[in-house]
Formats: sequence, structure tokens, C-alpha cells
Amino acid sequence: MNIYARLSTVLLVFVGLPVALASAEELSQQRMQSLKASDLEAAERIDRDIRYFASEELKGRGVGTPEIAQAAEFIAKRFASLGLRTELIDSQPFQSLAVDSTTTVGDPAKNHVQIDRQGAAPLNLQLGKTFNPLALGSSGQVQAPLAFVGYGITAPQANYDDYAGLDVQGKIVIVLRKEPRLGDPNNPLGKTSPTPAAYFSTKMSGAIAHGAVGVIVVNDHASAIELGKQDDSNSEDALLEVTDAGNGSADKKLPTVCVSRAVIDGLLQQSMGRSLLDIEQSIDRDFRPISGLLPGVTASIQTDLQTDKVMARNVIAELPGSGSLADETVIVGAHYDHVGMGGIGSLAPGTIAVHNGADDNASGTAALLEIARRLSQSQEPQRRRIVFIAFTGEERGLLGSAHYVRNPRFGLEQTVAMLNLDMVGRLKGNVLSIYGTGTAENFDAMVRQLNEQFQFSLDIDPSGYGPSDHQSFYEKSIPVLHFFTGLHNDYHRPSDDFDKINLIGLTRITDMVTEATREIATQPQRPVFQTTRRGKGIRKQKAAYLGVQLRMSDDRVTIVQVVPEGPAAQAGLMMGDALIQVGDQKIASIQTVLDYLARHAGGETLEFQVLRQGQPRSVKATLGEKK
Repeated sequence: MNIYARLSTVLLVFVGLPVALASAEELSQQRMQSLKASDLEAAERIDRDIRYFASEELKGRGVGTPEIAQAAEFIAKRFASLGLRTELIDSQPFQSLAVDSTTTVGDPAKNHVQIDRQGAAPLNLQLGKTFNPLALGSSGQVQAPLAFVGYGITAPQANYDDYAGLDVQGKIVIVLRKEPRLGDPNNPLGKTSPTPAAYFSTKMSGAIAHGAVGVIVVNDHASAIELGKQDDSNSEDALLEVTDAGNGSADKKLPTVCVSRAVIDGLLQQSMGRSLLDIEQSIDRDFRPISGLLPGVTASIQTDLQTDKVMARNVIAELPGSGSLADETVIVGAHYDHVGMGGIGSLAPGTIAVHNGADDNASGTAALLEIARRLSQSQEPQRRRIVFIAFTGEERGLLGSAHYVRNPRFGLEQTVAMLNLDMVGRLKGNVLSIYGTGTAENFDAMVRQLNEQFQFSLDIDPSGYGPSDHQSFYEKSIPVLHFFTGLHNDYHRPSDDFDKINLIGLTRITDMVTEATREIATQPQRPVFQTTRRGKGIRKQKAAYLGVQLRMSDDRVTIVQVVPEGPAAQAGLMMGDALIQVGDQKIASIQTVLDYLARHAGGETLEFQVLRQGQPRSVKATLGEKK
């Protein structure tokens, strides 16, 4: 699922974490034994394919890497082995497109930051030491006065505006990462996990809207500690790397750099008489902005970013049609790219590790291959051609599917439907989401009738919009169905691995999509397209919770509120307890707790090491499940 959905999946221990799922090995043996031999063989094939696509060997299938090329060759060979036509584009199954690769620092001499203060010597910052250019912004040069704008958030619905009463026209703005009261259930911004106001792209858009000419990003205290521990630097000097803030989504971009907390702290103490930490804690406590111009302080920023193009490939195969329907096309698709070793798209910023992408979207790719296998073995006298496409570049903004609809191998006017599989490996509570049921007159009735056989608890959304490849086809007036099992906290993190796949559930979904494809391919009348409104959004899975509110205090994660009769209260955790360790994980920040809990589920018991009034204690808490 692509990153431009900008969905935050950071846990809130107060009200919820998505529930982890059983691995294939942990599935009920009785259920496995109840499968027909053919279904068991299918499950085993799907399992093998997911394990391959999510393997350490493929290193997260990042666009432009040798490993995703290896995955493409694997898919192409499988298509060919099934007897599908694969010599479709220049006698090959590959449709190539150019994609931006990871942005890097260009000429070091053209990346510099100088800060001039009235009555003091200029500060010349060091590349990689006290500043880094960010791909969030643009290459360019700007010289202007500085203004501190807190978190850079304008949120009228929460009566909060860091820009209120402050004219930053023509200024370079200093912006804190994240948002005030992050993780607080009483956050007036309206959510217990980061809201869109916390996104880097939102902060960039806000700076542009208020007339700023450049942006300086500074880590919030908790993020700086986490980054400092990862690269052994002083947390006050911890910096985002070039791509850690993404590439941004604003039509216009400004020269943007990340500057160390130590540098910004000195400027604020000199100009505003308060430390950066003091300002940050005050905003969080009172939920009142603290912003202002920095009199007599200007900055000169020059950034030079280098973004090379790499070639990426959709993989396409055709099952020819038959009879009078043969010239019409049904497309079944799934993207096979993910976010590689981290960087752009990762929700574990600063982490260099294989982002396996077992659910996103090894699950959909494996299902696609199994559907192709089953349909290739069927022979109907009247059937539309079925085209199977493994899309690339979905995580970069639906690039592969957008390229296909601009350059279709089979005419779009004769393409009657597109079925998409993205994140279908975590069936929980038997709930299967199906989007696009309103994009054709008969889709809703067809889906419900098919489900009489498969007996899912359906979560129906008529909309054809959504952050996956089906949207590219819907925007070309093609009916779509999108299959999805729900967002979880392993999304775009290294923890999205095959041990959490619900193999039985995925096999059942594969069954249903196979039959839906067959139905659309053989029904005499082509689906009649209908427009839809934007839908209800992406469904998150049911959540587990601990029932505490956490806050950083004296560089420790401290419990500041306990839900009465919640799991933490029942375990004996108390306000004022400092969390030192959970399981085998040392706790350095709130994020450490969140990331650890993301790997666990309601009903699991975790052991916490805490300090209570300076004395160590061990407390076991059983996570609850939010209904």
C-alpha cells in the first residue's frame, strides 16, 4: 500500500495497538487438516511464494534494486510456466518505466548553511554534523530572516495555530518535528496517533501557504534521543538523513535542511530567552503555541540534491480469451515492490533493515500467482482475456499502474474491470474489506452472492478511490474491486514478516478473488461503470491496549495516567512508574515502547521492569483488546 496514503500507524498504548496475527505454523492443526488436499497444496504454494518475496535475500524489494529485478524475473518465469502469454512487449513480459531513485547529496560545496547574528560571529554549519539537506525540499539558495514557528501546525478545529499573529512572509521558518501532545488521548488535534498535521509534507505545505521561503526542520526531543542512540551521536546533534523526511508531496518545494537541536537551542536562548526543550515542553503541557521572529538573525541556505532515474518494470502476462468475449479484458493486479531497506516510505525512520513486506505486498503477489495458476487451467467457451499484472512503484505513488493506464498493452476501452490485491495476508476476525463495489452496477450484488459461499464478514466500501493500484484504473472509468484485510502496526516496518501471515485466511481470499475474476470474465454483459464518492478511508484492524498515558520525563518514559480497571491498573502499574525495560527490550523513548508493543496482541502477557520511587520492580501486564 503506497505511502501517499500518509496513514499513521504509530501505536497508542492508552487506547490501542493493532493485534498481531498467528503465523502459518501457529494456525490450528484441525483447520489445516480440514482443508481439501487441493486447498492444502494451494496454501503451501502461497506460503512458499510469500516466504520468497519477504525473504532477507530480496531485501525488501526496493524500486531500482537488483533484488526487485530478481523478484520480477521470478514472477515472469512463473507466468510462463503456467502457459500464459508473456511475450507481450518487445517479446518480453516487462513494461519498463523510469522512476526517481533515492535522492542523495549533490555537490558538497553547494550544500551549506550560514547563520548570521547581530553582534556575533557567523555560524557556519557542517554538512553531516550539524545540518543535512532534506529531499523533502528542493535544491536552491535562499537568504532570509529566521522565524521559529513551533510545530508548524495550523489546526482551526483544535483552536491551535503556530502561525497565529506571526508574519513569516519572506522568512525561513524553523519547524519542530511531530506534533504537541503526541500519544496523549486528550490531544485536541483529535487522534491518539500522529495526525496529518504531524506529517513532513503537511509542514512543508503550511510553510509555503504562509509565505516562507525556506524551512529548517529540528528534531523533537524524543526523536532526537532515538536517532542519537541509533548513530551513537549526542542526541542534541542527531540529524535526519537526506531521505528520512520523504520527498514531499507539495507542488512547490522550498530549500529545506535539518539542523541539530544544539544549534537551534542556542539561537532560541539568545533570541527568545528560552531553551528549545523548555519551549517544547511548554507547548505540550499548555497546548498553546510559542512562536516568534528571531530579531537580528538571518540564515543563508544552499541545497544541492541529486536524484537519478532508475528503470522499474511491471510484469504482464495474458490468458487469452475465447468466443465472442475474447477481445475484452479483465485485469487482475498486485504490486510487488516494497520499501527496501528503509528510507523513503519507511515508518521506522533512521532504521536500516530489511522491510520484508510480507503483507505489503508479498501476500497480494503470491495470491496473484495462485489465481493465475487456477485460471490458466480452466477452459470456458466464452471468456474475456484475463491479464495478470505485477505492478512496480506502487509505494512511490502508484507509478506502475499509472504508467500502464497511460500505455496500455490492451486497450482501456475494451478493459471491463480491474481486480486488485494489496495487503490481504492478515485476515483478522474474518473481516475482509472490499472496495469499489459501487463502481459497476452489478458489483455489490455479485460480491454478496459470492460471499454466500466463502462466508467472510464483509467490510464494503463502494468507492473506487484509495491508496493502491485500482485507483489508477478507476480514474480511467474502469470498474474496480480492491481486496484488503486491514491496516496494522507492522505496516512499512521491518516487522511486517511472514510469521504473521494468516495463511488459511489468505487462501480463502484467493479462492474468492479467483471466482470473482471468473464471474466477471464470463458473464455475457460487461460491467457498467459508475462514478463514486471518496470512501470511508482505510480500515484498521482491531486493537489491543495497555491502558496508560506515557510522557518523557528526565529522559525516562514515565506513566502519567492509568486507565481505571484497565490492563495496566489490573497489573499494578502506577502513575509515576518509569518504564526501564519490556521483555528483552531496553526502553529509551516512548517510541521504543510503541514499537515493541506493535509486535504483540491482546491477551498476551508482557513483563515490564520499572522504577517506582527509585526502586526496581517487575510487573507483568496482560494486554487487553479494544472492541
